[in-house]
Amino acid sequence: MNKSNGIFRCSNGCDSINEKTFTRERNLKGVDENSPLTLLIISRCSSCLKYTTNYSDGVVPHKQYCFDVIQQALNGYSVEACERTIGYWKAWVKDMLISICQKITKLYKYKISEPFILLKLQEYIKTNKEDWLRLILDLFYTPFNSFCAYDKISNIHCSHSQLTVSKKAANLLKREEKKDPG
Repeated sequence: MNKSNGIFRCSNGCDSINEKTFTRERNLKGVDENSPLTLLIISRCSSCLKYTTNYSDGVVPHKQYCFDVIQQALNGYSVEACERTIGYWKAWVKDMLISICQKITKLYKYKISEPFILLKLQEYIKTNKEDWLRLILDLFYTPFNSFCAYDKISNIHCSHSQLTVSKKAANLLKREEKKDPG
């Protein structure tokens, strides 16, 4: 996900440095009424001429609520959002997880199954209550051509000999090894 860390890179894959073009204000739900509006920085690549929106840490693309409210709701805390909205967030995260699993499976040339990757992502989520949504968003919004350079992917993929897994994961591994003995 493009964050406003001062250097704006093109998300189209050419990896050129973008120039700041303009800013746009965004009003977020779930933020203190006295806090200032969030600014989104729009930048343009000098090579491919593509525009990119750069988000601050508290903003989730295409969501009206701030990051903290969404994460609190998904962690089971009470927030000022209706149950229907929270249900949409849960479905949205599920769809992102499926998409990430497909990316990782494709990255490893289908040698690791999607259910196994999903299981490893779920284990990571359970152990990292503070930053799991940020990881999911970063993985989801990372273009495939720069996905293999993403440093947190090593937290999800590990060699079969290093795994300490539940019976469910062990059964999945056995099925995978029967399909591909190499």
